Amino acid sequence: MRQGPMGGEWREYLGAASGTEESEAIRGSTHTGRPLGAPDFVAALEKALGRRLTALKGGRPAEGARAASQQALRFGRGEGLKEGNVPSVPGLSDT
Repeated sequence: MRQGPMGGEWREYLGAASGTEESEAIRGSTHTGRPLGAPDFVAALEKALGRRLTALKGGRPAEGARAASQQALRFGRGEGLKEGNVPSVPGLSDT
């Protein structure tokens, strides 16, 4: 098994092994904790681990992109809720 350079050789090894673009990619992945590799490699990792490893688009989702489960939670529009049927809070009255 081949081992990496020892002692003072590390500076040379690390300096020669990576260019600026590669260094930035490594730093970015290290900072975010996300894997670095080809998209199909990351997809295979996601499948093997059963979890998402790629970042999603930031910000609030667009109005039309909300999950169906969230739509049911909107008062007066969800399944099982009638228009104007708002749950009451114990101790509060409308009068």
